[in-house]
Order: sequence, then C-alpha cells, then structure tokens
Amino acid sequence: MRPGCAGKVPCSTEGTLEPKRGIEPLTYALRVLKNIIKTTGLPAFTFHDLRKTHATMLVEAGYDPKVIQQRMGHANIETTLKFYAQPTKDRLQAAADVATVYLRQG
Repeated sequence: MRPGCAGKVPCSTEGTLEPKRGIEPLTYALRVLKNIIKTTGLPAFTFHDLRKTHATMLVEAGYDPKVIQQRMGHANIETTLKFYAQPTKDRLQAAADVATVYLRQG
C-alpha cells in the first residue's frame, strides 16, 4: 500500500485519490468514504458529520463564531451556531462547574 492510501482506495503514486472516469465526483467521494470506513473499522459517518465535527472542534479551540460561519459558508450565524457548532460534554461540564463555584461563593 502506498503512503496516504487506505486499503483498496485507488491512489496515484503520490498518494492522492484518483477518480475513475465516468463517475460523478460526489458519487466517487462517497464510495471512497464508505471504503475507508469499511477497511478501517470506523463507525459509519457522513461528510455532513465531518462538517459538524469540524465546526464543533473550532468552537472547542476558541475560534470566533464569525470565523466558523465563514469557513462553513453560511449566510447567517444562526445556522452555524444552531446546527453545526454543538457543545461537547466537556464544555457543558466546565460551564456547570463554573456555575457551581459561583453559587457557592454567593
């Protein structure tokens, strides 16, 4: 297997994916993703899941929501915050911990 290739995924000698002739790019990308999931044993996920994960990771890293909105290509911030940038369990717990400390000081 060449570096940068996963299992039976068709790759060039540089390790980049090569679409087969006559296949729509999205169809090909979905086939490659399914093949990667199958050969690596990862739980099933979609490209949309990857977008949501990317937005959530940017929130976790402290990026400004407007930056995330722009990266996601959304016309308004509400879409980004409502559907893509989900709080993680760690962030929810951290917020609860801050509230607890604040209330105990009260």
